[in-house]
Amino acid sequence: MGAIDLLLKVQDWSDAVKQFAMEPGQTVASRIFQRARRPVAGDTARWDVVKFPRRLGPIVGDDAAPPLVNPNDREPMSAPLIHVKISKRLSAYKLSDWRAAGQSVPDVAAEIRDEFAGLKKVGMATVEKACMGALLGSINTADFEGSQVTFNLTQAVETRNGGQWTAAATAILSTELQALTDAYVQKCGLVPGLTIINDVTETYLLKNTEIQTWGRYTLGARFFDLAGNAGTEAVFGGEQFAGMRWVKTIGGYVPTGGAFTKFLADKKVLTLPADVTETLMLAEGYGIVPTAFVGGEGEIPFRRVQGEYAYTRWCDAPQGVELVWGYRFLPVVKNTTAVLVTTVT
Repeated sequence: MGAIDLLLKVQDWSDAVKQFAMEPGQTVASRIFQRARRPVAGDTARWDVVKFPRRLGPIVGDDAAPPLVNPNDREPMSAPLIHVKISKRLSAYKLSDWRAAGQSVPDVAAEIRDEFAGLKKVGMATVEKACMGALLGSINTADFEGSQVTFNLTQAVETRNGGQWTAAATAILSTELQALTDAYVQKCGLVPGLTIINDVTETYLLKNTEIQTWGRYTLGARFFDLAGNAGTEAVFGGEQFAGMRWVKTIGGYVPTGGAFTKFLADKKVLTLPADVTETLMLAEGYGIVPTAFVGGEGEIPFRRVQGEYAYTRWCDAPQGVELVWGYRFLPVVKNTTAVLVTTVT
């Protein structure tokens, strides 16, 4: 493919753009939602919430008629998809030598892939913030820089207040986490299996006296090496702790002219079941990728792409190449009782 082809034709990059790696900690929440993807043909995601009864069954005589029990409650739900779409324009004069960064030979394709990587990083930050917002109970599009569509999608996840995790003497293992487990089971009837925290909340655990005692007996000297692994997602080296797998997010974003903002705030503890596929869903819509400037007779000048899509096209102001990246999606908490947000102090 030559430079002229890349300039004058619409080029579909939807497959290539999915290969770009992201920095650590930027996709913790979105990867959890991606375990249960569902295509959505239109612009609205729909799902049903089925509520099973939790009451006791009656005790009756042998010849008595069976008492009636109400059918399961079924509540249809729907919400509009989120469409994040961004582009950048590269001047033909700037790209006139067609040399990719770090190379001495012409490679316009490599140059465009690098620029797409930057586009995707911006777009996926929006996806991660939206997914984390869903787990916390609210996605407000007004909180996303440059948004043109404003709505606030609330999903009534369970919430509770925890104890003082910042104090090293707090009985986190024997009291706090036992209370969290009891609350989780009572609220949703499931066993907690996955907990998400951020890096600051992890330091409360590592400094806790009771947890240090547990760590010395369970992990030995390796426990004290865990504090040096602050950049990894695994908490306690991936060991099960209080019957749960613990992961942390260190990711965030920097708004224009602002400071680094974490996707998950300090002192927030998110609890989920081990298998999230019945609790969470990532609805994926379809994006439009043009296939030509003008379609011929009977020709459809575009194609639909599920999930992420990306393409390049010629632009006039400035003359050069415009890169477009987009994604239509919605993180859905189908079972809101199975997501517990604990706020500690």
